[in-house]
Amino acid sequence: MDINRLTTKSQEAMQAAETKAIRFGHIEVDGEHLLLAMLEQPDGLAPRLFQKMDIPVDKMRERLEEELNRKPRVSGPGVERGKIYITNRLNRLLT
Repeated sequence: MDINRLTTKSQEAMQAAETKAIRFGHIEVDGEHLLLAMLEQPDGLAPRLFQKMDIPVDKMRERLEEELNRKPRVSGPGVERGKIYITNRLNRLLT
């Protein structure tokens, strides 16, 4: 996936998703990381869309964080710092 083909907002969301993956101790960025990052974009489209559909954004964020907390964390020797991958699932979503 070529990140340069994405819009500026999408690139920002991908970078934020990577930061979220690192924060949660994950070595892969998945759809949940990206959706959480998109929901936290101040001027982003995602929060407005969910609000328009009467879906509480705060509750959605909480559920995503709960889901991400359930995923296995990776740490310790042998883990390359800053080496983050995109899951096949997220790659399929983006292509």
